[in-house]
Amino acid sequence: MDFGSVSFGLEAFNSQSQARSDPYNLSLDRGVCDFDVKHNLVANALYTLPFHGNRVISGWQVGGLVSARSGMPFGPTIGFDNVGLNNPAGQPAERPNLVAGKSNNPKLGRITQWFDPTAFALPPAGELGNLGRNTMVGPRFANLDLSLIKNTRFRESMNLEFRAEAFNILNHPNFGLPNQALYTATGVLNPSAGLITRTNGDGRQVQFALKFSF
Repeated sequence: MDFGSVSFGLEAFNSQSQARSDPYNLSLDRGVCDFDVKHNLVANALYTLPFHGNRVISGWQVGGLVSARSGMPFGPTIGFDNVGLNNPAGQPAERPNLVAGKSNNPKLGRITQWFDPTAFALPPAGELGNLGRNTMVGPRFANLDLSLIKNTRFRESMNLEFRAEAFNILNHPNFGLPNQALYTATGVLNPSAGLITRTNGDGRQVQFALKFSF
């Protein structure tokens, strides 16, 4: 928990990070840290295949690296300076009001609309919204890398290593945080609120390497 986070990693796209809503009332911004990832798994393994004999069938290894973590916290913002506290205007954009009876984490889970923007309302001009900071969680991250390695030893001091490596071998898309701005500068509901337009990480990449040690 904190009153505001400043960082330069995956969570840097959270628009609520850079300033306080009201410098005279820090409790309004008390919430989950931008980098609060509740679950994070990283595991790797390297297995030597049980093949023995000539130089062609021996010396093979298979490796794998799996990464999985829960989503990054974030929250919707008004999208413009409705109160007059921020400088420059709209950074980091004040938060809206929560509609009575609605969840402060109205997740829809779709790429085209990750959350329900109708769960929030625009506060009257000059008033701060009552929604807490970082009440929602973005998409999860999952990745699998695999490698195939072949060591061929010609002499005690001479070895040839071949590597074939595939990053994100499943070509699994990992999506970033959605558009958090609920309204346009005129106070009209933003049609792209909740839309995810970017990804975290790259698509499938394959590379080969050959190294001779002597």
